[in-house]
Amino acid sequence: MNNVNRVADRTYLQKQEVTYDGAKYSPFTHAQVIELVDEYLDVNRLSIVKESYLHSSSGQRAIGRLALQTGNSNFTYELSWKNSLDGSMRFGLCSGIHTFICSNGSVYGDLASFKMKHMGKSSMLIEDNLKMC
Repeated sequence: MNNVNRVADRTYLQKQEVTYDGAKYSPFTHAQVIELVDEYLDVNRLSIVKESYLHSSSGQRAIGRLALQTGNSNFTYELSWKNSLDGSMRFGLCSGIHTFICSNGSVYGDLASFKMKHMGKSSMLIEDNLKMC
């Protein structure tokens, strides 16, 4: 399996289409993830300070990291997600504090963390768990 390590932007990821077609597979595209996160941030009046996206398998696997404004120069709150369109990885959502220590940063998902297979009513579950972040 390829590591998710190629730099992308949101526009590139939003154009990617689902290639996996399993019997119980419930697709949730990168575009849907990005749109849902944007809506959540807008409703909660949160602004993005920095965003970065990585991909592999020609955009079929992706990771998004969003640093959010906190009003404190010592840390930012970060919301991160992972998703695949080819059935190779579960959807995941994580939030926590991104600290700036010796130029090294870490995202801890102890505030909120969620992952699931693309099955059933995944879009509703993803939306519900995003609201808890």
